[in-house]
Amino acid sequence: MKRPIIALTPQYDEQNNKMSSPRRYTRALEEAGAYCVILPSPCDESAQSMLAAAEYYASRFDGFLFTGGDDIDPALFGEEVDPKCGFITRYRDDFESALLHCVMKLGKPVLGICRGIQLINVALGGSLYQHQEGHSGTFHYINAEGESPAAALLGQTRLETNSYHHQSVKRCADTLRIAFRADDGTAEALWAPDYPYLLATQWHPEIMNNDVMRGYSEKIFGDFVSECGKSVQHIG
Repeated sequence: MKRPIIALTPQYDEQNNKMSSPRRYTRALEEAGAYCVILPSPCDESAQSMLAAAEYYASRFDGFLFTGGDDIDPALFGEEVDPKCGFITRYRDDFESALLHCVMKLGKPVLGICRGIQLINVALGGSLYQHQEGHSGTFHYINAEGESPAAALLGQTRLETNSYHHQSVKRCADTLRIAFRADDGTAEALWAPDYPYLLATQWHPEIMNNDVMRGYSEKIFGDFVSECGKSVQHIG
């Protein structure tokens, strides 16, 4: 059986004119049985160029991971920038939003992590809290909300996760549902009931802090890669 090829979105460092992606993402995907590529946004930042690139990438790869990074531009959900909002890379927001819509038109598997859950929610019509205290560099418990594929996959209704964010889901997009919440009510995982495969987590499953969390992480990446492998279309 051929390995699926999964595309990841990178982080941008405007000051040093660099693009990068932590190896922990590709390591987790490779260990689950995938090959990986990093997708840059086009240098031409026009809407037409971004859409053309998004359509091309969406057609070429078997699954898409929307990764962590800078804050989402509040203008995308109709708000002014709060003083506590962090660094914004608007062209990344625009390209990844276009990419998500193109990918979803083709019904391909989607996984979002940290910024990824926020990008997915905003791109589909939801909104965010621009700043939330107490969620950066900590650990906390989350609880399953109703029945969801995520809860079934992890086999738990309450589990411990890491937390490395300060933005979070405020209003959930109409096409998404909350799968897990933190004890303080923060949305920690989203899924799409009317889409073949979409899972987004506020925590970082690729950061394996202990054996228990490692087990949850392996289930998440293993399930995602398995779904991507169902429609492998390696193009020479």
